[in-house]
Amino acid sequence: IRAVVTYIQAKVTASNPNNPLIKCLFCCVQCCLKCCQFVFDRVNKESFVFISIYGTPFCYSAYTAFKILVHSMGRTVMVEGVSKYTELFGRVSVAALNTGIAVLVLKYLPYYQDTVSSYLVPAVVIFTMTYMIAAVFMMVFEVGVESIFLC
Repeated sequence: IRAVVTYIQAKVTASNPNNPLIKCLFCCVQCCLKCCQFVFDRVNKESFVFISIYGTPFCYSAYTAFKILVHSMGRTVMVEGVSKYTELFGRVSVAALNTGIAVLVLKYLPYYQDTVSSYLVPAVVIFTMTYMIAAVFMMVFEVGVESIFLC
């Protein structure tokens, strides 16, 4: 639906490029569609968690998960906020700790003292790789938090 609206927006904007009303209207429509997409994605994710816990059909799981999310909106916001910051802290701390250990290994092992001239490039590569790996593990943490919340 968003692709169709974007296509229509491109055609209408091409014919009237300086009309602020059209720009505002399409901006509002795109914003509403993005909000709907976010809600549908969230309900879909919670539905699959509910299915994996209770083994119920998708429509019933979607309805029940949505009902739980709406009924306990305050707790939902708090759990999401705390888990997002915990995930971010986990990603950064794991990546920083691994990078620090790797730089210490590069600095104090005799083999690497002679072959490595700068620690910057290996540190950036190690940080990037461990951040991506930590992000995958933190996704598992996120699903665990959502599963506990839905129980």
